[in-house]
Amino acid sequence: MLVASESPSHFHGWSPNNTTLAFVAQRNGSGQYDIYGMPADGGAEKQLTSNIHQDDGPDYSPDGKKMVHIDYPAGTPTHYPRNVQIELKLVAINHGKVATSQKTLVKAIGGQGTMNVNSWLRTPCASPT
Repeated sequence: MLVASESPSHFHGWSPNNTTLAFVAQRNGSGQYDIYGMPADGGAEKQLTSNIHQDDGPDYSPDGKKMVHIDYPAGTPTHYPRNVQIELKLVAINHGKVATSQKTLVKAIGGQGTMNVNSWLRTPCASPT
């Protein structure tokens, strides 16, 4: 069983090669949610995003070279808002490192339950085998 050493941490998905778990976490009592990765065979977590927004819903592209995630507005009081201005972001991944620049794909009104569905999911309940 893999467990992040700190909490809160919310699991979201596997990298396509099943070597990394992507999840959203709040660290150091900051109230800020960022995206983290952790080796599937155990090991230290690694922070993948760091910005003023609340990041959520990371999902890898099928080739593992990109990740899409949701940015909630800075100061969003809860990690599960509904009907707020959000941005769907695309970021490149190079050798397990997420680029600092992110491309905004969509600006929309949405939130928990409307925009955080795995967009590249190959099967309804994909999991490593």
